[in-house]
Amino acid sequence: MRIAKLTIILPIFVMGILACSASPDVASGINSADELFAALKSAGINPERNGVSQRNGFETKGVIFKWGNSEIEVFDYQDEEKRGFISSNLEREISTSEDGSLDNIGEETIWASGRIIVLYNGIDGGTILLLNGLLGDPLRYEVLEIDEPFPPAVVAAIRSLADQEQVDPGLIRLKGYEQVDWPDACLGLPSPGVLCAQVITPGWRVEMVAGENSYVLHTDAEGAQIRYASGLD
Repeated sequence: MRIAKLTIILPIFVMGILACSASPDVASGINSADELFAALKSAGINPERNGVSQRNGFETKGVIFKWGNSEIEVFDYQDEEKRGFISSNLEREISTSEDGSLDNIGEETIWASGRIIVLYNGIDGGTILLLNGLLGDPLRYEVLEIDEPFPPAVVAAIRSLADQEQVDPGLIRLKGYEQVDWPDACLGLPSPGVLCAQVITPGWRVEMVAGENSYVLHTDAEGAQIRYASGLD
């Protein structure tokens, strides 16, 4: 997997399920297009079926799922054996094809799970991280420059703000984040009357915007502890 630096800031969709991962051929629990659609809804987004897709080399029509600025193509086969045959052929042909026979495959991220093959032609880190969590590691990841999937602590901060303000995570804009060594166990934000252990605590400083309000959150290294430096009334 090749990951380049963060180049632009886009709205993202993130939930706790993003922390999950699996290898491409280990069952993720998602076996069909319908199950993926349901899993996306459970992850807190609102996908829509948005037509069909047909590509050379896939031997079946795909269904398009769309949410926000993201769109994926899902190809559903009669069984895992057939899907495995197709995905193996795709991996082999992608690495050797130079004649365009696979309809521009090569700049897209491809996953395989159960009976399905999923394509995403985009660079949004949140979308890639979401699909990694649902489907496992990609079969193919050759995007030259992507929005970097966010560290778990940043994902946790976005989820915390979405819960706190009761907004869709996709409406939260990430302005920036940086690693910080906080001076104490309270992440540099002690509560009145609370003693904080004076130990260096690695973590993250995360800046976000939701609606017209800006927020700064402090987290520990993994996002298990989150404190609001500014933004809350």
